[in-house]
Amino acid sequence: MRKKYPTVAEVTDIERIEMVKEIFATVTGSYDLLNHILSLGQDIAWRRFAVKKMCFCDTCRMLDVATGTADLGITVARCHPDTHITGLDFVREMVNVAHEKVRARHLSDRIRLMVGDALFLPFPDSSFDVVAMAFGLRNIPDKVCALREMCRVVVPGGQVMVLELTLPRI
Repeated sequence: MRKKYPTVAEVTDIERIEMVKEIFATVTGSYDLLNHILSLGQDIAWRRFAVKKMCFCDTCRMLDVATGTADLGITVARCHPDTHITGLDFVREMVNVAHEKVRARHLSDRIRLMVGDALFLPFPDSSFDVVAMAFGLRNIPDKVCALREMCRVVVPGGQVMVLELTLPRI
């Protein structure tokens, strides 16, 4: 039997975060397929488009916030062969699936994955040329805080990129 979740309006931000974690932890096996279905297959093209626009000039490092199953990081690794990617997600089960995908593609030397929070990025200021998030901002209650953190860890003149299915409310 499927669990019934309350609406976003019925929960606090803390409850919402835990609810999102629980939902994503249960859909890890079908997450990539769900992304393809919900975007009508456009997520792949949007990801490729964003990756082609990425410019690596200083650190050759990219941070993939809310990495999920590491699709964005894997695409970056394929298109930018000198780049080192760090993928961060707050759902351990997603990071576990991402590890499997990265290993299967022999990219473990270039993609590092970790559990972490977009609101408290565990990196020094100016650590990455590009900081990106694909299809994750909508699930973060404090979007402004997440965007501030992304701007904090990008090098001066670097890029912060957000891909979403819809325009987020900030």
